[in-house]
Amino acid sequence: MNKNITDILKITENLHKPIPLNEENSLEKFTNTKKIQRRIPIEATSQKKWLGLGRGDVRTIDSRKINIKAKARYDSWDIGDPSDGDYVGFGKTKAYMEMNHEDWQSYDLLSFEIKSNCKNIINPNITIELKNDGEIKVPDKYEREGYHSLNLHDKELQTIKLNLNGFPRDSITELGFVIESNGTYSRTEGEINFEIANVFLEKSDSTDLIEGWRPKKDNIIFSHEGYQTDSPKLAFTSGLKANNFSIVKNDGETVFTSKISNVKTNVGEYNIADFSNFKMNGTYHIKIGNLETENFKITNDKELWMGSSVKALNFIFSERCGYPVPNIHGVCHEDVVALHKGTKMIFNGGWHDAGDLSQQLIQTAEVTQSIFELAEQYKNIDQTLFDRFIEEGKWGIDFILKTDFGEGYHATSAGVSRWTDNLQGNMDDASARVHNTPYENYILSGVFMRISKVIGAKDSMYNTLIRRAEKYYRFAEREFSKLGFKTTPIMWEHTLNTSKATYLATMVWSGTLVNRVLKDQKIEQNIKSQMRQLILCQETDGIKLDNGHILKGMFYRDETHNVLQHFNHQSREHYFAQAFEAIITTYKDDEEFSTWVNSAKEYANYLLFLQKW
Repeated sequence: MNKNITDILKITENLHKPIPLNEENSLEKFTNTKKIQRRIPIEATSQKKWLGLGRGDVRTIDSRKINIKAKARYDSWDIGDPSDGDYVGFGKTKAYMEMNHEDWQSYDLLSFEIKSNCKNIINPNITIELKNDGEIKVPDKYEREGYHSLNLHDKELQTIKLNLNGFPRDSITELGFVIESNGTYSRTEGEINFEIANVFLEKSDSTDLIEGWRPKKDNIIFSHEGYQTDSPKLAFTSGLKANNFSIVKNDGETVFTSKISNVKTNVGEYNIADFSNFKMNGTYHIKIGNLETENFKITNDKELWMGSSVKALNFIFSERCGYPVPNIHGVCHEDVVALHKGTKMIFNGGWHDAGDLSQQLIQTAEVTQSIFELAEQYKNIDQTLFDRFIEEGKWGIDFILKTDFGEGYHATSAGVSRWTDNLQGNMDDASARVHNTPYENYILSGVFMRISKVIGAKDSMYNTLIRRAEKYYRFAEREFSKLGFKTTPIMWEHTLNTSKATYLATMVWSGTLVNRVLKDQKIEQNIKSQMRQLILCQETDGIKLDNGHILKGMFYRDETHNVLQHFNHQSREHYFAQAFEAIITTYKDDEEFSTWVNSAKEYANYLLFLQKW
């Protein structure tokens, strides 16, 4: 095992507490080291004052310092928030200064000092808001721009420098600092308290590139994680006058040298260092003239991605709901409740949403499947990691089983953006939604069948997973016979936008996995019929592109071919590949086998085409 990974597992007791945050190579630290050429203060005057809005207090201390303070929780919902507290905190407090259409284009940084002096706040954070009324309006009509949230270190004075490059700032009308009261752990008394001082617009000595692929001057772009032994290995620069590059070992020995190729593309001109033919495993760095990269590894794929796998699991563990995550929070959300036909369920467990404290059954189920599939990769490589992945995956299984009301009904989601007090019956409780929809049951059935393959028949949960998978599939079939492809329009479930094509792919995948155990002739015929319908949603003739390339293999939302399949917010594109893999490997002797294989190849070629762009 990688020594660094070994150290991480030791420090975190095999990822039973979060990995300590390493900020050495952070963008924030790099930005703070920039040399400033000029700066101007944003300060209170007789014409411009800091104003306050919301539930807390905003106080001007002097012309360059303000204090924002609010309680962590209140006994009522804020004005305008829903009466049931669905997906809200306890209110916001905003300090803001109105600007008279100021042109900030000559400056690339917004700098300020902030001191956090909070009490019992789990994650001290603040959001910067900027409004622009120039050529490009910010925020736009979808409220997508103009906000940047910062996680802060409590009891520390920090200097923050926000990079404004690429941000429309020709006519700034407002600068704001916003805090949200979103509770504390259990019933502890809490207070948010930030002091902000010395707000400046600054012009630095360098302009950062914030979009596109063009590297900064004197910078070699390479894969920091490393390269797979038998895969393409590329690094690139731009505007560099050099003919050759070298691959160098830690001891300084040059082990590979080749020419740099200059490539002109529709997104810029680049100097490409291609060392795909170098296949000696080890630790190296790239040297071009006087430039050198940091060290990276060349190794097999499973070893290469071990570091990323550990970091991903660290994040997922830190998102656990209903569990005391060390140094983050205690047992939480014991007053998020689902009700169904007179029975009650505490809807905590699994993992919080990545962006807030919400919980959603299908997201947890898909994460659970991914964890077990990742465990499968390390089964014969590292027993410690394998066991730890299995352990985390079973935390997900526990939540899926817990949310089952029976007869196809599940507690499916709760919109939560606050730390509740864990007492049931008072105002800050949250309600979970309960549904019986075929699409969710198809997914759960397939997830459990896929997991059962990883844990094997000797595992104590194996039979439970098989039996539940069969039940969920039969519940799904029963409801689908009534509803067809209609879905209940519940936005927060994130299945609202499920197309007929995605639905069919999910059904083929789930049904095939279930029928490997059931061997039901009727199910088999249904699967093959669904696969035929799915292929009707695929582009098989081909579309001629401007460059003459014939593009095919992609899916439309349905057989009308009016709208290409795409995903917003949450992608389920993997179900197409899973459907092909499942049916091709299960029914190899079927008369339609060659049709499935051909469609799978066309889809794969489409994905490879996208990879080039």
